[in-house]
Amino acid sequence: MKKNLIWLGIIIFLVGCHLLPNNVVPTLSSTTQSTSENELNTQSVITSDSPAAAIPSLPPNSTVTSTILPTTTPAHTGTITPSLTPTIVPFALQANSPVYIQNFGHSEAKCQWLGVAGQVFDKSDQPMLNLVVAIKGLLNGKKIDMVALTGFPQANIYGPGGYEIVLSDSTSNSVQPLTIQLFDLKGNTLSNVVDFATFQNCTKNLIIINFQYKK
Repeated sequence: MKKNLIWLGIIIFLVGCHLLPNNVVPTLSSTTQSTSENELNTQSVITSDSPAAAIPSLPPNSTVTSTILPTTTPAHTGTITPSLTPTIVPFALQANSPVYIQNFGHSEAKCQWLGVAGQVFDKSDQPMLNLVVAIKGLLNGKKIDMVALTGFPQANIYGPGGYEIVLSDSTSNSVQPLTIQLFDLKGNTLSNVVDFATFQNCTKNLIIINFQYKK
């Protein structure tokens, strides 16, 4: 009996060894090992100093939506066009001005003289004193910016309240028109700007320009 039990135990031991696998230690599959390596690589990237470490990753299949803020349309106020009111001046050129004649006020200069002279008349056709006559422009390549006062004693040869402006010591054809304008002593504009020309002609070296109050 005892001998039979010993043989039964030996048989059971041999059967058990045959049924067990040769390597009972579980191993990780290649897929599981690859996943673990990817996780380690991802952790090393996140902990690095690269700018991508600060950008959080989105879950798979997630959708990013943006919110469009409404734009503000300014109210249409229309175009404002400033109204240009012309300056009303009390004086204008006297009829037939300017007149070109030979210089008689400085006859000794003959053709070595070129200038403008004249008078200013009020609404009663009386000569006015102490008004400013200004002439500007270019002549013989030189800038002209001259003024004279009506009623200057030496200009009385042109009549009471006369004025005179000497432009040059020789006659010359002006390439561009010169301008003449009338002001009061405070600088207020009394006339519009008037263009005139000069000529290289000894019979036209005195230019008479008179102003008249507009009635």
